[in-house]
Amino acid sequence: MNRPQSPTNPEDIPKAGLSDEPWMKMQPVTGQGFGGDAKNLLTDLGRGLLRILSATGPGEAVLGAVYGPGERRYATRRSAVAQQIADIQKQQELEEKPIGPMGELAYHQELIGTKEEQNRIRQQLADEKARVDVDRTDLERQKVEISRQKAEQAVQNGVSSSTFS
Repeated sequence: MNRPQSPTNPEDIPKAGLSDEPWMKMQPVTGQGFGGDAKNLLTDLGRGLLRILSATGPGEAVLGAVYGPGERRYATRRSAVAQQIADIQKQQELEEKPIGPMGELAYHQELIGTKEEQNRIRQQLADEKARVDVDRTDLERQKVEISRQKAEQAVQNGVSSSTFS
């Protein structure tokens, strides 16, 4: 209970849902007053009069003048939404339609290009392997040549040391 005690609540008992803060206190609900009630009354009377007049020819013209712009905006928005829906459905049909012969040809051309690329890479790998094999055999020949030369030197050193001893 970290709140400081107030004179209205010395025991510091929390109130259910209420606070001592002024913006949290309950405010009485009042009506709109005479001005608001009068406006609502006049609006209702005007709507009733328009309904009665809509049964006559001149009343329909008045009704069209009052509600016509809003109805036209609504109709325009509704037709735009309907056109968007139709466009989306057409696009969906095109996407769901099976691939035609030209699409299949393009798909296979892509696969052919992929196979050609794979064959090119395989050829590069084979060429590299052949070059490495040639280098390896050259290296082994050099090792064999060096070993032969060392053996000849050892034989000559052995022969020359035996002749001098």
